[in-house]
Amino acid sequence: MAVTYEQLQKWKPEELDAAADQLNTARKKLFDQQDELDAGSTPSSWIGQAATRAENRHRRLVSSLNDIAAPLSRVINALDEASPTIKKAKNSVQSAHDSAIGKGWKVDTSSPVTISAAGVETKDGDEATMKELAQTIEDALADAETAATELAAVLNSAKKGDYDGGDASLESASLPPELRHLPTDELIDKMLADPDKYDGYTDALSTWEQQQLGEEIANRFGDLTNPDAIGDDGTPPIGDPEAAKLAETLAAYGDDSTVSTAVLNKTGPDGFLNIQKNLLASMESGGWYMGEDQPYVTGDTMGDLQRAWGTTLASATNGTDGDNSAGTSEHVSGDWVQSLVERGDDDYDVAHAMGDTGSPRGFQLLAPMLRDGGHGSYLLNEVGTSMEKMERDAHGGGLIWRTGNGQLDFTQGTWDPLSDSDPNYDSGMDPFGALFEGMSHNPDAARDFLSGDLAGAGAVDDSKSRVEYYMTDRIWTALPDGFQPADSHFGDALVSATTEDADQRSADLTEEAFKSASDYINPGDNDTPAGELSPAMRRAMAHISGAYVPDVFAALSDSQVGTDYGPYADRQPAADLVGTVGMDGVREVLGDIGKDDEAYDISQSMAASYMSTGLDDYLSRSGLSPEEQVRLAQDNVIDPYANVRGALQEGWTEEQFAEAKARDEEASNSGDWKYDAGAWALKQVTGELAGKIPIVGGPIGDGTNSVIDSSAGYFSGLNDVDSTQETREIIAAEIGDGRRDMQTLVDAAVYDNLPANALPPDLRGPDGHKVPMTEWTTEQRDAWETARTNDPRAHAAAELLGNLVDQTNIGMDHANNEQDGG
Repeated sequence: MAVTYEQLQKWKPEELDAAADQLNTARKKLFDQQDELDAGSTPSSWIGQAATRAENRHRRLVSSLNDIAAPLSRVINALDEASPTIKKAKNSVQSAHDSAIGKGWKVDTSSPVTISAAGVETKDGDEATMKELAQTIEDALADAETAATELAAVLNSAKKGDYDGGDASLESASLPPELRHLPTDELIDKMLADPDKYDGYTDALSTWEQQQLGEEIANRFGDLTNPDAIGDDGTPPIGDPEAAKLAETLAAYGDDSTVSTAVLNKTGPDGFLNIQKNLLASMESGGWYMGEDQPYVTGDTMGDLQRAWGTTLASATNGTDGDNSAGTSEHVSGDWVQSLVERGDDDYDVAHAMGDTGSPRGFQLLAPMLRDGGHGSYLLNEVGTSMEKMERDAHGGGLIWRTGNGQLDFTQGTWDPLSDSDPNYDSGMDPFGALFEGMSHNPDAARDFLSGDLAGAGAVDDSKSRVEYYMTDRIWTALPDGFQPADSHFGDALVSATTEDADQRSADLTEEAFKSASDYINPGDNDTPAGELSPAMRRAMAHISGAYVPDVFAALSDSQVGTDYGPYADRQPAADLVGTVGMDGVREVLGDIGKDDEAYDISQSMAASYMSTGLDDYLSRSGLSPEEQVRLAQDNVIDPYANVRGALQEGWTEEQFAEAKARDEEASNSGDWKYDAGAWALKQVTGELAGKIPIVGGPIGDGTNSVIDSSAGYFSGLNDVDSTQETREIIAAEIGDGRRDMQTLVDAAVYDNLPANALPPDLRGPDGHKVPMTEWTTEQRDAWETARTNDPRAHAAAELLGNLVDQTNIGMDHANNEQDGG
């Protein structure tokens, strides 16, 4: 039976992890019985029938316990295989579903999955996006079904007793039959020969066997641990086939803490970095060239190796929590970590041919291994603080890492100069990109770092916070040119620190992020030019503003009191944006967010979702008149949402005109371009286009017209540019779409919260229930228009929508006046 969307959302793959952990604990306790079993064997001095019976009883006991150990090990392995697959499927399904719903589309999760516009106007590319999202959901559901089926097969076999444990030791019984009774060296050779088959049985080995496995893995990297492994003639010490096998082996066993600790203790910090240096030096043309007989390590293999070493490093250091942390069989010592960090400033000669990578520092070789999840806060913060001190002491920011012009990090892909002019990832030259991406997977590590004080004697004011330094002061640059700057990963870490498993530090960092952004956009003095956030920072701030949308609403409402609805009822600690930056500061940040299309969509969709939830809350409250319901919704939901949307559209509109100005610069020399685009858009939409854009709830009132009149001073220089009219039409269409979207949300909230018996018969189905708005006929739409006139609660929709239109425009005009000094 196919897995459905609803079923998958109810599944809890984390419980599979918990079950595997519990069974693994039980298996270890079972292994602890081995000494007692050995001690309980029949003494050799016993003879006769009694001795034979005792020996038979002992043999049966051993066999029965082995028959417990064998299926136990198979089940643990199956749980370990199923859990990540189901987690990934569940996340993919949820992400695709939320993306579609956020655009106002309808998702039908029956088989086959379909996504439709459901009355929402579509733009070019939307149909393809709908199909892509639907296919993502279909594929993820299929993956989840496969994982569940394979797990069920193992559980059924275990239940039926299909797994024979043999009559040897309990640890041997936990292994597949072909691995039992082997000497340690043969056992390890066999496991390394087929890592994909046997990686699930590492826990069934003894601690000593696990350590021997780790040491043998380290041994197979051979001369790569030496500083001068490259031959005098430039011959690489390793080719791609051998390197690919090592990557497969390390990926299979490096996630075990005992194995990984043995690997790193064997290589040592020096050998660990030498391996990375020699692997890079064994590449040709950055790994993109492939001959028939490839003697060089390719980019794909290098990426696999860097990720595998990253997993190994994370597994072996996750339990190391301080400088004085003693090493154990399951993690390296604090001294090991400190030795690694001390080598971060050392130069390593790398000479692969894809650009001149020069002599990167140890931190640059280490950074790719920090990109994935699993790293502990101690390692990430020690590396981050040392790198920060190093670059600030040099007064160079990100520029100090330009040690060459090549690619060092292949975990994201391989630059092929024949086809990729602009890779959409960073080169790895700036190690802070990978560091911050690693922190984005560990919210506590990100909070620890971003809440700390700046290290080093930088050229900027040392009183500044780390958030401000990395958001607005640090030099982020693509190293080399053509790659993407690494600041997007700082944005990811900031989002993680402020929104995931949030605590009071998260709220404090949110306040700091808004303050840093606001101060940068509007410095407040004539000596400092106004700045604009980078696209990556705009998107990060969009996510943060969405996560703290109740606080954003509070800052933008007259009452300045946020209300938590639905999923926000038990949210993270509130951020005091009112006291930190105030209404004007929040509007400035939102306006800058609106200048990036992706950030605009993120912020407005999360605010719209919150507004929709709030409308449902207020319009469903019992004991209140329709007028009271509307008033509460107006004060707490509509007004602040209108301000959010107005600020975002103001920034978006300004960006449209800025781009038009750049395109038509030659034709606009005589224009002063001082006008405010938001005010112009206000006049266009509410004036000339008012009769062309359908506004549910009647015409725009006199109050808004007075706002239009008062905005006339902002239109100087408007006609100096040739493509102004085209830009106007684009802006008017976007604002018109936005208003229709808002009106749809409000209308749906009112309709959904009206009792069925308050509606005319045409809007009720045969069962007496309301007909969904997405299924209305033209006649039913007309019936709703009539109901909105006659029924008090339905009539409230018209008032609410009228207020929404006015507040959106007035909110936009308010921002225009503030920005222009009026």
